[in-house]
Amino acid sequence: MSFIILLDPHDSAKTFAWFDRVAGEEGGSAALTSLAERIASQSKTSVCLALPGEAAMTRSLPLAMKSQRDVRRAASLAFDDQLAAPMDDRLLAFADEGEGRKLVSAIPADLLRDGLAAAEAAGIEPDVITVDHALLPSNENGSSILALGDRAAVRTPEGAFTSEADFASGLAAEARPVSLADLSVDGAPNFREGRFARRRQLPNLRPYLMAASLLLVAGAVFLLGSFLEGVRYSRAATVERQAAEQNFARAFPGTPILDMERQIRSRENSRQGSDFLPLSAILADALATQESTALSSLTYSSEGELTAELTFASFPDLEALKGILEARGVAAEEGSETRSEDGVLTTRLFLRSAA
Repeated sequence: MSFIILLDPHDSAKTFAWFDRVAGEEGGSAALTSLAERIASQSKTSVCLALPGEAAMTRSLPLAMKSQRDVRRAASLAFDDQLAAPMDDRLLAFADEGEGRKLVSAIPADLLRDGLAAAEAAGIEPDVITVDHALLPSNENGSSILALGDRAAVRTPEGAFTSEADFASGLAAEARPVSLADLSVDGAPNFREGRFARRRQLPNLRPYLMAASLLLVAGAVFLLGSFLEGVRYSRAATVERQAAEQNFARAFPGTPILDMERQIRSRENSRQGSDFLPLSAILADALATQESTALSSLTYSSEGELTAELTFASFPDLEALKGILEARGVAAEEGSETRSEDGVLTTRLFLRSAA
């Protein structure tokens, strides 16, 4: 770990001491914000945040279980037997010592929350969070001690602790003194896990969000325009559709409309199409030459006969119309009833294709 920060036990926004392993420099009390600038100026700097160890308990325990759940349960039971009073909202962290033993630290959750909050407020994202005494080198044959002003951190084969300097010296009179340069993160329990794990930095999504927003706006405008156009053309299409269905009903009376386009294509392909359209076209052309004759209604039967109800001024006009139709290949037969109203004659012509 290239940068070690020991927090001040009385002010978590300050350091008690710090050590820059890359630059080979160390310092005492300093604001975390000033260290943040130093850390930011170095590339790929890993940071260890060491919490004051007075409220922590650190023990070397025989925990050979493979399951983390079993390790945590056994360590918790061991600490319950040794604690003079319950530790509220206790957090546990482990480090492997080999040969089935683990160095276990227990701290109050508030200690970790306050220290991490102070570091993050200063712009420091620690990679490892542990307690100060856990950083001392292990010594199987004895103890080591780090002087911290009127305090001291001690590491023994059985565990580690931080206390007043006089008390620590009395318990570890033969402990080997160490300096900040001797501190090591290797073998120290790390609380930077679980709910306190380092958050992965998300990529800058603003350009993508902006692009996505523009696409959404453009899409919304397009859909709105398409909807309005669709409404407009849907109305026109409905009118055209109704007219087409009326013509279909006239051309193919008695035929239910299921799929009009397919039904028309089927009749065209089978050459069984209706004579409604050709007969109607010929009749319309013939009437265009007769100023005194007009069409009142038109019906078409399933037998292929077109019935036209006509009004005309005189019988010679009707005969002239029949002559034009027969010349165009249409057999025209006059109905048996002819009515006269206000000087206007009305009759029916039954038209069939002569072919």
